[in-house]
Amino acid sequence: FAHDRDACFEAGMNDYLSKPLQRTQLFSVLEKWAQANKDPAKRVLPEVQPTPATLGSAKPLIDENTLKALVSETSATLVSQLIQIFLRESREHLEALPDLAKTKDYADAAKHAHAVKSSAGSIGAMALQDMCAQLEIACRESRSNCDGLVQATLNVAEASWETLAAWKP
Repeated sequence: FAHDRDACFEAGMNDYLSKPLQRTQLFSVLEKWAQANKDPAKRVLPEVQPTPATLGSAKPLIDENTLKALVSETSATLVSQLIQIFLRESREHLEALPDLAKTKDYADAAKHAHAVKSSAGSIGAMALQDMCAQLEIACRESRSNCDGLVQATLNVAEASWETLAAWKP
C-alpha cells in the first residue's frame, strides 16, 4: 500500500518492505544498506561501541550433557561437590576483575579470566568459558573494550552461577 510506504518515509525510515516479505526483496534491501554502510560518507547507521548489553556469547549458558556425562563417569555427589568448588573459586577470580579493570591491570585480569576459562568448560558453563576466552584475549592485547567485557563476563557468570547452584542431578 502506497500510503503505508509514504507514512514510513515521512516517519524517517530509509526503506520499506511490505508483507508478506519475499526473500529476494529482503536480501536485496539488506545488501543495499550493508553496502551503503561500508562507505563512511554514505553511512546511515552510527558506529556503536560495544557495551555490556551488546557483548556476549552465543554459547549455551550451561551444557546439560557435560553435567550428565560427569555424573555418569563419577557420581552425583562428586559432581555436586565439583560445582560448589567451581562456584567458590570462579567467584573469587571474577570478583577481582572490576578493580583490575579500574586500575587498567589487564595482565592480571587476563590471568583471572584464564583461570576460570577451562574449569568453566569442564563443568559445562559454556557461555562463561566463551566470555572468559574473549576477555583473556582482549586483556592480553589491551583492547579498548576490556571494561565492557569485564561487565559482560560478570553478567554471564552470575547467570551461570545461579543455574549451576540450582542444578539437580
